[in-house]
Amino acid sequence: MFFQDRKIKYSIRKLSVATVSLAIGFLFAPAALGVAQVAQADELSTTEQVENKAENQVSVVSFATEQEESETTYVDTTNKVTWTFAGYDKEKIVVGKGRQTFLGSWVPTPNPEYVFKSSKAGVPLPQSILGMLPKDEASYKVGDTIVAKQPAVESVVEEEKDYVWTFKGYDQKNATYNGKRVTFTGIWEVTPRPHHVSYTFVSVTSGVDLPKFIQKKAPKDGSTYFNRTRVFAEEPTTKTYIDSVNDGTWTFKGYDAASAVVNKANVEFVGKWTFEANKYQATYRFESATSDKALPAGIATLLPSDSATYENGNSVSAKQPAQATYIDSVNDGTWTFKGYDAASAVVNKANVEFVGKWEFKANPTNAETYTPQVTEETIKVGQTPDLTDNVTNLPNLPAGTKVVDITPAGQIDTTKPGTYTGKVRVDYPDGSSTEVSVSVNVLPAPETQTYKVTYRFESATADNNLPAEVLSLLPQSGTYTTSSSVAIAFVPEAPMPVEVAVANGTWTFLGYQEVEEGSNLTFVGKWVFEAKQDPSPQPQPAPTPQPAPQPNPVPPVNPGGEQGTDNNQADRHQSEQPRKPEENPPAQGPAGEKEKQATLPNAGSTAPLSLTGLVTSSLLAGLAVLLLGRKRKDD
Repeated sequence: MFFQDRKIKYSIRKLSVATVSLAIGFLFAPAALGVAQVAQADELSTTEQVENKAENQVSVVSFATEQEESETTYVDTTNKVTWTFAGYDKEKIVVGKGRQTFLGSWVPTPNPEYVFKSSKAGVPLPQSILGMLPKDEASYKVGDTIVAKQPAVESVVEEEKDYVWTFKGYDQKNATYNGKRVTFTGIWEVTPRPHHVSYTFVSVTSGVDLPKFIQKKAPKDGSTYFNRTRVFAEEPTTKTYIDSVNDGTWTFKGYDAASAVVNKANVEFVGKWTFEANKYQATYRFESATSDKALPAGIATLLPSDSATYENGNSVSAKQPAQATYIDSVNDGTWTFKGYDAASAVVNKANVEFVGKWEFKANPTNAETYTPQVTEETIKVGQTPDLTDNVTNLPNLPAGTKVVDITPAGQIDTTKPGTYTGKVRVDYPDGSSTEVSVSVNVLPAPETQTYKVTYRFESATADNNLPAEVLSLLPQSGTYTTSSSVAIAFVPEAPMPVEVAVANGTWTFLGYQEVEEGSNLTFVGKWVFEAKQDPSPQPQPAPTPQPAPQPNPVPPVNPGGEQGTDNNQADRHQSEQPRKPEENPPAQGPAGEKEKQATLPNAGSTAPLSLTGLVTSSLLAGLAVLLLGRKRKDD
């Protein structure tokens, strides 16, 4: 903009990174990217009087993005008025010394007003209803029809007073706007909330449901009750019922309460019924399963005894005899119990009988009579298997039975993982024996892997080295050990603080922007420097030069160091020399032996950073997570 033969200065009070609009003597509030940004240019001074003449041209410069839309309405929520911008009066320009002012016109439109009233005097509306008053911030012109907005809910329960409020409508459904505020008055009708009494019959006997024919005997009450009314429970006409389905008798034990007072809610009386089932027993009988042999009298003494009682529908498991074999010296043989006709039975309104069968065999050896049961042997590489304790039913074998490991030498290779087969011999006291194979599972020995995690700070500002104040914040390196099947999560340690003031400016931590991963891991933290702004030229005495802090060099981190190594604190605060390309090459493990993943979100832009970008951007803190693990190598 220009004024012929005149000099004018302007100051911008507030700048937005998104958009800026400039005008002379008035205010714009452009909307950019969804955020209202305001810029105002005020004339500071002029060299002489400016008159409203044709040759005095004013050029208005607007800087805006393509998405910018000027705000032409303003809602005054305090006064319930919507203002609409009508434009500038180009013919009216107020000219004063050192200032020109353009006059903009704004037209007010009173918002419609909504009022809620109670239908009953002395009964105020609850806050829950008053909070539903509609709001209308639209802009109306004279002659427009305004339609009343309905409340969000038209029936509200006031729990505290036990009232029901019902919206009955407005005094007018719509109104024509004539330049004055329109008011809609809504009426809410209040009535006491009605309550009812119900009866429910339930079973208090665990596992047995109350039959529906008894539930239907519950009393019915069609009366309406209001708050604070006392109600007495109605007794059932019959209090005992025979239940042929469940095979028992139901007895009414009373309600949970003889009476109740209505307390802002319906009343329910719960009648309790108990069930007594008919009782039954289980009996046992033994029979011979060998046609030409009768059971000896001694086997009858092994019959189980069951004094328990059972109810209809119960499942009864047959009890085993005290022993499963019986030596018959008379018949020179052994009786073996072969089981019952049924392992279990369900009571069906009668007693239950189990019939056990015994089979006779003349003098079999122990090896023919007994079957050793074995379990798998599991060891790790380098351990020695012991198969003599893998016979799980040894206590049930004849007294004096012994187990001997007869696995051939070298058949089980304990130097490498794998599945092998061993062999044991079960020696019985009668001289017979049985050989049994035993599976041996040799598991791999646990493996470990050690990882080194180090930190390094670098300057993101060209020609500016990190000072000692920043390098002193460098986190401590560490060494971590994990097994092949375990992953370790690493979160880089953020420096504290993230802003460091020095004599000539401020260093700001941008985050860990780079992760270098080989057999070890390095987190590289970036710092940006912002120099102090020079003040406006003023007659000032020459400042005394101050020596700038000189950082000391820091030796590289020892790759072989362990966590907790006594590194000198001053050494860790010194500058680190730039790495040569060939230094610390990534260590590669055997193919398939281990697998690493590094997930480090970008904690800051890697593009060159300007001062404006730093001022208008938020500080980005870097977080990185490294999951280190090793896959198990299959043989």
